[in-house]
Amino acid sequence: MKRFLWIVVLALCISIPAFADSAEQVRVIKFDLSTKDLIVERSSGEKLLIQHNRVCNSMSTEFPVYLIWHDNKVIQLKVGFNEICDVYNSGTYTADATMVGRITPSNPLETEHLADLQWNNKVYRIDYGVGCKFLKEFIGKQVYLNTPRGTLTDATLYLPNDRGQCQIAEENVLGEVEVPVLTEGSPVYDIRYVAQNNEAQFYWKTKTPDATSNEPAEKWLYLISYSKFKLNPDDYHWRQMPNLRFSPTESFLSKQLANKQKYYFYIAARTSKGVVSPWQEVEVTPVQTAARITNQPDPTKFEISLSRASDHYDLSWPDVSADSRRYMIQVFVDGKRTLLKIIDGTIHTWRVDITPTTQDSEYRMLVQSMPKETFGARHADSIYWKGGEE
Repeated sequence: MKRFLWIVVLALCISIPAFADSAEQVRVIKFDLSTKDLIVERSSGEKLLIQHNRVCNSMSTEFPVYLIWHDNKVIQLKVGFNEICDVYNSGTYTADATMVGRITPSNPLETEHLADLQWNNKVYRIDYGVGCKFLKEFIGKQVYLNTPRGTLTDATLYLPNDRGQCQIAEENVLGEVEVPVLTEGSPVYDIRYVAQNNEAQFYWKTKTPDATSNEPAEKWLYLISYSKFKLNPDDYHWRQMPNLRFSPTESFLSKQLANKQKYYFYIAARTSKGVVSPWQEVEVTPVQTAARITNQPDPTKFEISLSRASDHYDLSWPDVSADSRRYMIQVFVDGKRTLLKIIDGTIHTWRVDITPTTQDSEYRMLVQSMPKETFGARHADSIYWKGGEE
């Protein structure tokens, strides 16, 4: 018993620094590995910008990460058991913006403090404070905002890659921005696929200009994104869509998928002028049809099963109590975590109640095992379900 307690204490010491106040689990919204900028969502719904060391690079929108807090400040980011890095800067995040240009003072002794910023389909002339002296490096690029009042006045401007942050003291609207759209919707139609043996092959057709039109045929670049969980593409810039791939032709092969796992694929077309069509969603579940030859027996399968009653869901999973001492259950409702529970390893079922306000909500449920041995087998699986589906 003493040896068991010692192992538990050692594991906690390795996982969380001794000077930390707490570790908070958060949902990954989007991330940019080139700038080391990460957007996460807390259980309260608040979104944070986390600017971190490049050591952390395996984040995914399909799995949560941990923020290590000390003195009301995020000091570290924990992605996996052996992946933890320092956080250089963090703050509340509400929106992205584009830095259009900077205004150079006529007096060379005067410090630059004016710039043009595009946000919410308008261009603003902003007067910013100290802390953004490297703003000139981000002309034409994306920056981050915290707009607690819903306006740019008194908003916080964050530069990517922890290059500075400052307060916006004043704003003036310079004009509206015309956002180009495809008037006839997406040119992609008749999407078909074959999903088997850890792959999904997609085929589609593209609308061509009317025969009487004088417009030249558009050369499309096709964008393909996928996730284990349903997304709202309107929440993302197209470059921020997860697992983004490109195809110059009307077909695409996605490899290294898990058989019997549901995936949500999103397909759009991009014009030569950079206009992106609406995303089209395709739900696929690869199945195994070919015989598989392995040198070793397959590992133990660990998959969640879900059934629905009138007022609750019943979760169940394989009994792996032989090598697991605990299970950690997490439930997310409409993207917000509503349950975090650690239960005994002998239990392999759980009830998730449905309320009138959540009966049509989107549920994401995760079960993870805690091994009996320090380096023992770990099991994990997750399942997605939208209320009202049959």
